[in-house]
Amino acid sequence: GCNPPHRGFPGPATTSGGRYLLANCKGGIAMQSTTTTMPLVSLKSGNVQLTNTNEDILRRTVVDRDGQEVGRVDDVFVDPTERRARFLAVKSGDILGFGGKKFLIPVEAIHTVDADQVMISETRDRILGGPEVDEDAERSITTTSPGTMGETDRMDTAGAGEPVVIAVYRWYRVDQPYWSPSHQRRDWA
Repeated sequence: GCNPPHRGFPGPATTSGGRYLLANCKGGIAMQSTTTTMPLVSLKSGNVQLTNTNEDILRRTVVDRDGQEVGRVDDVFVDPTERRARFLAVKSGDILGFGGKKFLIPVEAIHTVDADQVMISETRDRILGGPEVDEDAERSITTTSPGTMGETDRMDTAGAGEPVVIAVYRWYRVDQPYWSPSHQRRDWA
C-alpha cells in the first residue's frame, strides 16, 4: 500500500538522503525512500569526472526523433556516486549564446549519440514544451538530494513545490529514475 502524500519539500539542502522508488498506487504514483544519494554535479563546473568519458556530450547539437534541431547540450548533470550522466541541460533559441531557454532532459530519453549530435526520442514540440530550467532550478539540482523531499511524495499531485527532476521524469514518462533499485540503465554512450 501507499502512504498518504507528503506535500512539503523541506529544506535546507543536505549532502545525503533517501533515494526513492516509484510505485503505482490508487490515485497516482508515489515515491518511497530506499537508499542514499547525493545532489547531482554539473559537468561544466569541472568538479566531477565521468566513469565513461563518452558521456561528455557538452556542446553537441540536440535533435528530435525526426532529426529537427532542438538546441545544444549546455550542461550534463552527473551522479557523483556512480559518476554517470543523469540529465542534460539543453539550451534552445539563443542567439550567439544569449537569451533562449534551457530544458532538462533525462538520459533515458536519449535515442542515439554520435560525434556531432544527440538524438532525443521525442518530437521537437514535446521537448520544447517540457520543464524549463532556470538558475534556481539548476542550483537546486546541484544542492538538493532526493532525500530532502520526505518519505513519500505523490508524483501525480505535486505542483509548484515539486523538484525539477521529478517534473522532468514525469514529463518524459520515466517510471524508474536513476535512484530506483530497479533502474535499468541503457548504455547510450
